[in-house]
Amino acid sequence: MYENRPLLFCIPHAGGSAAAFQGWGASLGDAWDVKPLELPGRGRRSREPLCEDIQQAARDLAERLSSVAEGQPFAIMGHSLGGTLAYETQKVLHSRAMPRARGIIVAGSPPPGRPRHPAISEEASDDELLRALLHLGGVTSDLLESDLISGHYAPIVRADLRMYSRYRVERPLYTMDCPLLVLLGGSDPLTAPGDSLLWRELANAGVTTRLIVGAGHFLLDTHRGDAATAIAAFLASTQPASVERRSSGSAAKQAAASDLRAPIVDAGGNDVSTVASAGA
Repeated sequence: MYENRPLLFCIPHAGGSAAAFQGWGASLGDAWDVKPLELPGRGRRSREPLCEDIQQAARDLAERLSSVAEGQPFAIMGHSLGGTLAYETQKVLHSRAMPRARGIIVAGSPPPGRPRHPAISEEASDDELLRALLHLGGVTSDLLESDLISGHYAPIVRADLRMYSRYRVERPLYTMDCPLLVLLGGSDPLTAPGDSLLWRELANAGVTTRLIVGAGHFLLDTHRGDAATAIAAFLASTQPASVERRSSGSAAKQAAASDLRAPIVDAGGNDVSTVASAGA
């Protein structure tokens, strides 16, 4: 509908593909052009070898999003492993003096450097791996019953988990110079409310935290409405007034009229608010 809209690049969770963000353009209204990024070895890039190194994956993503952005303003959103990749991608862009994201969104993502929750291990059998994901809400029982699908999916999950387990955040820590939104599920076993404080050490332009009550690890799916409201408000705050006016009538405008107008601010001056969900 609009030309030259700002772009929102999306990075999926471990085992996920660009398809994980299907429909997010509509969820966020017409103000942002949603561009899911595909990692090697899945989806449109299924013929490429899987990547098991986060820095290598971040370099790949930085090149791909830069070739698409071509000077347009953009933000990056990552879910779970995708949150770590969003951080590392912004770091690559900075190191190469390339245009950087105006905002970063991490959902269900432990901060880089924090020990990973042992809920899922890359050493588990295919069946154990997929059942752990079923418990988190990342796969359906139908997938477990299909040897063809599970046989294709399990190696992707395993490679991504191996990528994460081998990841060592470089010191000194890279500090992002853009606003950061941290989305947490109140019932997510892989994250903790204190994660927002650790993320705060990695961003010096303001950190906003939304804790969605009742949401688990896959909060972007099960509580899309709550998540989209928080994301739209955050994205609107990162853009010049001219862009915000263009989004009149969109999810960004609706979010601006919501309870997000009254954030809770912690002692460090960072917004730490809770979204009480009425349901999925």
